[in-house]
Amino acid sequence: MPLFISNRQYSVWINESRRVNFDLTSPNEWIVTTEWNSTNIQFYFPTKNTILSKSSMSKPFERFYNLYQKQNRKINPAFTALIQARGETTRIPPLFAFGPWKQTGNVLRNQTEIDVVRRMIERDIPITIWIGFLHFFPRGAQQGHENDTLQENHIYRDQGVTSLCYFNTYVSTLYKKLFNEGLEKNYFLKNDSNLPYFGDIISRHFFVASVDFSNPNATRWYQEQVQESIDLGFNGFMLDFGEYTPINSISANGENGHEMHNHFIELYQKAIYDITINSTAISQLLALHPNETNDLNQNYQSDFVFQTRSGFTNSAQYTQLHWTGDASADWNPYSGLPAHVQACLSVGISGVPYCSSSIGGYVCEVYPDLTVELLTRWLQVGTFSGFMHDETEGSGCTQERVQIFTNNQTEYVWRKYAKFRTQLFPYIFTSVHEAHATGLPITRHHLLTYYDDEIAIQQEYQYTFGNDLLVALVIQQNQVTQNVYLASDEKWIDLSTNLVCDDSTDGRYQIGRSEIVQGGQWKMNVKADLLTVPLFARVGSIIPLLDPSVFTLNHGQPISIYDRSYILHLWIFLNEFKEANGLVWDGFNIHINSCNLNQSLCIDIDDPLQRLLILQLPFDKSARIITASGMQPFERVMNWQIVTKILPKEQLQNCFTYDERKQVIWIAIVLFQQSSFHGQIDF
Repeated sequence: MPLFISNRQYSVWINESRRVNFDLTSPNEWIVTTEWNSTNIQFYFPTKNTILSKSSMSKPFERFYNLYQKQNRKINPAFTALIQARGETTRIPPLFAFGPWKQTGNVLRNQTEIDVVRRMIERDIPITIWIGFLHFFPRGAQQGHENDTLQENHIYRDQGVTSLCYFNTYVSTLYKKLFNEGLEKNYFLKNDSNLPYFGDIISRHFFVASVDFSNPNATRWYQEQVQESIDLGFNGFMLDFGEYTPINSISANGENGHEMHNHFIELYQKAIYDITINSTAISQLLALHPNETNDLNQNYQSDFVFQTRSGFTNSAQYTQLHWTGDASADWNPYSGLPAHVQACLSVGISGVPYCSSSIGGYVCEVYPDLTVELLTRWLQVGTFSGFMHDETEGSGCTQERVQIFTNNQTEYVWRKYAKFRTQLFPYIFTSVHEAHATGLPITRHHLLTYYDDEIAIQQEYQYTFGNDLLVALVIQQNQVTQNVYLASDEKWIDLSTNLVCDDSTDGRYQIGRSEIVQGGQWKMNVKADLLTVPLFARVGSIIPLLDPSVFTLNHGQPISIYDRSYILHLWIFLNEFKEANGLVWDGFNIHINSCNLNQSLCIDIDDPLQRLLILQLPFDKSARIITASGMQPFERVMNWQIVTKILPKEQLQNCFTYDERKQVIWIAIVLFQQSSFHGQIDF
């Protein structure tokens, strides 16, 4: 996108859809050149308001918005000024977009893709979205398979899995029914002879024409084709291409390919965005009254997901998710894993909040095929990306390509990180709401939040994931330690050493007590073996999580987010004053502070959903007693397994224990009869 943001707290946006070149190499000046004699250069300087004004809000988002305003989060004011100038942020994508995705082609020989999903269920490897490969465009691959496709999608849905298919901007001459209709009604881009513009843009084996989205009738026609996929049971698709508008093409609005090159992308994406309206998932999860559902579309998109490859200035408004294109399956800093980490951080600075790369890469022509090490590191990247997805069928990749069921290790790491991604959902979806309020991406380059720390903004492969987690990904081969720069103005706790996945049972993650580390310095040789992600938590933060038994963020089997919506887990990282605060997208908030002359901890909670809360609180000594207003004293139990045991609601009880080895207090708080809690931990 033709913009940049300076650490000197100003931003520059070239409000131009034609080609723009930047030269920022000089320390004293920057140079902008365009293909035309004049252009529109706009400067934006700091603004005091870091939250975008919302003229009207749905009730669920308004609850979050009012709580979030009190957080006083630090955001680069030049970024906020730029976002405000561009207009509204994208509405919140459906919640299931933020669980693990999986493409299943080329995974199990002589077995169907449904068999792959069933094996994942058997092995307790979470999957929320199945990435199908059925191409509606350009060739109409669904023709003649409609009944089978609908039946298969019903099977996926019963298993708790959302199905995706594939669309792009092109119609092949081989898709005769649709091609002839578009030709007859002038729905395609034209050449300078006023004839449809044909080309072998995406394949040497057939010719295509491009839908002309500057023609409103062509746009409605395209939306009708999308509706066909919905009628066949798909809940979204890969929205591919868009960036190849021919220079010498002519659009219905009279603009040529130079003028339309980037504007075409926005019209293409807006065509899909306009058909994403209300979210039934949000309504069901929050058990909203019918009166509260009427205005959900002001902030939430429908239960329909699409990922796009191309983008331009208004893509932040008209899209949901962006992936970085066809990555090479290697460590190459210009095309492989490192390059795509940088790409997502860059697009985040541009105001696009949800970005990811295909786990394992896609292109194998130049370098050796995918290895177990590279797959593992890419899984770690996917876990801490805007969304988590892969591609199992690559360009030039061998049939023996490493994938989820190659061996015990690949299956183990896939389960480990799919579990983590699923458990982190409340934290991630809270960050999604923050993105709607501020424009901040989930994966945040330090320029956006630590813009006055010059060392921090020089880091190219570490970032904050949401507001409270700092991740320093390993993007080099054979690396077992990592040097991490801890951003200033904060204090941090190293999770890398004490975060343990209980892989032998339900894949639960447990934290341990670590010392607080001052920001503004390097922490050298942080543990980063193949199964470890260098990860730090901001002190004073509280991380919300799902119960580890949750398999899918959809309705369905085996255990869905709706089955465990009455449970919320919390990781608590007290600061040096023994304080911490937390906020969840659904209106939950919690405050912990030292009280009684530093002899106790006081806990105040507001939970409109009245859930079972399970806390992990690292502390250097055990609690003596826990009391709360209107409740019996908490029972001390033998171990954390009792605290976390899932029982019928009427059998659940307030209780606590202390893990001596990890120095963690485990607490269960039952709020089924009340929405507020005022408690005290005495030592």
